[in-house]
Amino acid sequence: MQNREQATGMAIENAKEIAALWENSKSAHKRIDRMDKLTEGVHELAKSNTAIATEVKLLAQKFDKVTERIEKDIAKNTEDLEKLKLEPGQKWKLTTEKALTLAVAAIAAFIGGFLAHLFY
Repeated sequence: MQNREQATGMAIENAKEIAALWENSKSAHKRIDRMDKLTEGVHELAKSNTAIATEVKLLAQKFDKVTERIEKDIAKNTEDLEKLKLEPGQKWKLTTEKALTLAVAAIAAFIGGFLAHLFY
């Protein structure tokens, strides 16, 4: 009878250990399931980061093109501005030349008229 009680006691102990192992196993499976979900989330983040990196690269290329175009426009505008700054001086020079030519022509006409009046 003692053997039977010992066997029963051992069976109960084994059953308790099996139940504890079973609970540990269930707990481990739950942790594994949570880890799987976390891993999936990390993979999704990695995909998102790759997509974002691609977009940033494309935006940087577009920005470089826009910057290059702006720099060309600034250079052209600077050149045009310099031409505009010189234009009043050129107009003044042209006006002065015309006035001088007109004055010389008027003096020549006066002298020519005076001489023509003297000889005729």
